[in-house]
Amino acid sequence: TSKAYAGSVAGRAVTALISNVTVVGGSVEADWAGGIVGAGSGTTISDVRRSAEVLTEAGFDNSVAGGTPGGIAGGIAGELQRSKLLRASNTGAVRAVSMLASEPSYIEVALAGGLVGLAGSTTVANSYNTGAVVAVNSATFAGKSSAWAAGIAANADAGAKLTDVYNT
Repeated sequence: TSKAYAGSVAGRAVTALISNVTVVGGSVEADWAGGIVGAGSGTTISDVRRSAEVLTEAGFDNSVAGGTPGGIAGGIAGELQRSKLLRASNTGAVRAVSMLASEPSYIEVALAGGLVGLAGSTTVANSYNTGAVVAVNSATFAGKSSAWAAGIAANADAGAKLTDVYNT
């Protein structure tokens, strides 16, 4: 299944440097949706501000057992792997909704994070979120979907470092 990536600056960013960006108004909507970047790897994002809605409606089956993200939304980035997010703020709403049309083979996970939906071996420092963060589970296939929401990162692995961050 293909995935769509969207962000106000980049849908996907690989070994990029994104800095001094302010986004006011508008909205971002995709499978991997971020206020600045949909998905980033080896990327540094610094001194960014976002105050607009970010939405993902997860509605596809994943092929990896054990539950994998079906849709990721983050106020700044949907997903960051081996990256850095420094001096960032989000004041816009972030919403991830599981919209399964048919019963999936594996558990689908919709993730909503105030700053980052999924942080893998990523540093998030000196950053904050004040926007509403909501994740909604599939009513039709509740046993096959899951929805996670958090003010900073909906899912952070053991290699993630969250330092001097807050959510209100």
